[in-house]
Amino acid sequence: MMPIQLIGQTEIPHLRSGGVTSASMVREKSLFDEYQIFFEVKNPETLANYEAKGHFYRFKNEDKCPLLIIAPPINGVSSREKSVVRHFLKEGYHCLIVEPVVQLSTDTMSLSAFGNGLLSLVSVIRSAVDVMESYEEVDTANVFLWGASLGSMYSSLAFCADERIKACVLLLGGCRISDVVTNSNQRTVSKYRETRMMEEGIESDAEFQTVLNNCILYDPSDYAAQRMPQDVFFVYATEDSSVPSENQLQLYAAFGKPEHCREYHCGHVMALFRSHFFHLAEYSEFLNGKLGE
Repeated sequence: MMPIQLIGQTEIPHLRSGGVTSASMVREKSLFDEYQIFFEVKNPETLANYEAKGHFYRFKNEDKCPLLIIAPPINGVSSREKSVVRHFLKEGYHCLIVEPVVQLSTDTMSLSAFGNGLLSLVSVIRSAVDVMESYEEVDTANVFLWGASLGSMYSSLAFCADERIKACVLLLGGCRISDVVTNSNQRTVSKYRETRMMEEGIESDAEFQTVLNNCILYDPSDYAAQRMPQDVFFVYATEDSSVPSENQLQLYAAFGKPEHCREYHCGHVMALFRSHFFHLAEYSEFLNGKLGE
């Protein structure tokens, strides 16, 4: 068991991963090898066991290379994450895209289970670090994190709890997660909210927010001040209603308003598109500047 890491007067528990359960090569290229790996994840509160799926892109180099762990948005891996991988491989990074072990927006997940579901997602990130530490080709002194949308929210918690993660790029994430779920107009989240209100006899959005807030044990706003602002590149959108802009700016403030930031004057989908396809050089320049610090 990994010792619980203390964050101020509070803690986010973690049980060390049991390791990779299986791995297979998907394809071999001149620049990289792609592997599909499965590794063990344990929820430290419920002790539930999961098998997480990862897509490991191993940059071909005789020396140890930095690692970028990528946490995708609510709808999972898409061409956006593949674009990030292509860019960072050219920068000399290994890349690992991690898929979520639970779907927070599934209609059958009760509000009482939401908080532990969120913790399971945090555990995926930290377990990925556990696993990658055993890979000789990974420079464990330079492990970085990329999280977008929902991936940014649980990546924020993992980053705050785990000092092995040196720096991060957080895109369109927000804090006060119960507020985000209550006010989001993202289709999947809206459907989840409507279903849970009907199934659990909740009559108003205010009641929904209160019930959900009582079920979430950990929120990024409670931990962000424990990391240095200069280790965060924060990306937010001013016209976002999927992760409301207000909540994004609250998380930005919680991290101390990092100097490294980018503001998009558009909605959620367009900001995801622009950030993942047009401004990657800016984000890699930030992480490259952290190498060797």
